[in-house]
Amino acid sequence: MLELNEGDVVVGLKEWLADGAELAEAVEGRIFGHELPDAEAPSMPRPCVVITLAGGFTDGLPEEMDRARVDIKSYGATPDQAATVSIRVRRRMRELTRTVRNGIVISAPSRVGGYIPFREPIGDWPAFLRSYLVPFSDRRVV
Repeated sequence: MLELNEGDVVVGLKEWLADGAELAEAVEGRIFGHELPDAEAPSMPRPCVVITLAGGFTDGLPEEMDRARVDIKSYGATPDQAATVSIRVRRRMRELTRTVRNGIVISAPSRVGGYIPFREPIGDWPAFLRSYLVPFSDRRVV
């Protein structure tokens, strides 16, 4: 039976980021995959990270590999705080060379562009966006 989210690269990255003490401390463990949970919205803006899929491509990769584009949004109570969270995300992503998370192998990500500051339209929350290409194997690893 397939477990919920098994093999999901977003869940794997969430686990990887959460294991980084500097980042986890800065966001008090608030690292989310796919979307900000509804229960978090009333407490915003505050430091947190949201990882979402944003397409990708597989050019030049072996059949068992994939390359997801992920957007990582870093939030804070102020633009400076959101920037600090985003920098800590980048430091943690730079440490990733190869890891097994959520039943898949995730390899070193590459940046796609620079930091993009913005305000979340729903609540005018300060945030920074950074995109990465993340190679991963969709073969189940135990």
